[in-house]
Amino acid sequence: MTSAAQIILAAIPDATGDDIEHVLWARTPFPVGRVTAQSLYRAASGWARAGRNGIQLCDHCRNPVAPGRKNECDGCGSALDGFRAESHAKWFPTAAALTPASSAGKE
Repeated sequence: MTSAAQIILAAIPDATGDDIEHVLWARTPFPVGRVTAQSLYRAASGWARAGRNGIQLCDHCRNPVAPGRKNECDGCGSALDGFRAESHAKWFPTAAALTPASSAGKE
C-alpha cells in the first residue's frame, strides 16, 4: 500500500515535510472526506505547477487568488463576505448596543 507522502513525493519529487502536510491538509478534503490516490496526486501536482508559475491558489478551492484578496478567489471571497459580516455583527456588537438603557444619556 502506498502512503500519502509517497504519492505526494511522486508528484513533487523535492517536496519537504511542510509541503506534504500542506497538500494533505489544505489541498484535499482530508480528514473529513475521502481522499483517493488520484485526487491526492492531482492536488499535489496542481499546487506545485501553480507555484512554479507564480500563481497562488485559493485556500478554499483550486482557483487562482484574486488581486486584492488575501488567499481567496473572487467566488469564495464573495460567498464568505456575507457570512463574515453577519458573524462579526453577532459576536462584536457596536459600543452603542452595549450601553445599558438605564445609564444612557446620564453623565
